[in-house]
This record gives sequence, structure tokens and C-alpha cells, in this order.
Amino acid sequence: VPENGFLTAAPTGRGWSCERGFRPVGDECQAIATPANGYLTNTTSGKGWACERGYQATDTACDKIEVPMNGYLIGTSSGRGWACERGFRTEQQTCLAIDLPEHAHLNQRGDGWSCSRPFVKGEANCVIK
Repeated sequence: VPENGFLTAAPTGRGWSCERGFRPVGDECQAIATPANGYLTNTTSGKGWACERGYQATDTACDKIEVPMNGYLIGTSSGRGWACERGFRTEQQTCLAIDLPEHAHLNQRGDGWSCSRPFVKGEANCVIK
């Protein structure tokens, strides 16, 4: 049994596992390097760590997610890590207010607009059908 390891009762495999914070590499238990703003996970597969809320994992670090004004954090480990509030739309790294023309309302997602009946969408406004 290597240092930072312990015996297991498993009938197959090595017969030992590594303590929390370590992973098996060959015949050793190597420490899992956890970056700042990261924490150990309950698995030694993959990185063996995840980032705290408000941070996003790169190969070796947890980078702060910069949330723009009128935005909020979303629970995803991929993509931007933020979304715009209802009534705003994403434009690069910002959230822009939706400019509602007369006779229009926010669409179901809240990031665009639709015309109220009996109006239909023109180029940038609502026109009577």
C-alpha cells in the first residue's frame, strides 16, 4: 500500500485506494493540485476538483466569471457562466436593454420582442395586419 493509501476489501483491482485529495498514478497516490477558488470533488477521475460558484475551470485554475450589469450567474460549467436578466439581450460581454416598439411585448425568453395581435412584426416595429 503506497503512502496516502489504504487497503480495500475489493476482490479485484489493486487492493488499495488513495485517501481523499490523492489519486492513484501507477503504484503511488499523488496529491490532487486544487487551485485557488477550487475544491476537491468526490471523484479522482477528471481533474478531481471543481470551482466555487462564480468561477469557471480552465486546465489548471479557477477564473472569476465577470458578470455584466443586468446579468446574473447561471449554474453551468461551460460557456460564459452568466445570462442576461429578462428584458435584456446578450451583446458580446454585455447585456443591452430590449427596445420595445409600440404594440410589442417581450418574447417568452425575455431576450427579444413580439408584436401583440392584430399587429405583426415589421422591420423594427409592429404594423397592423
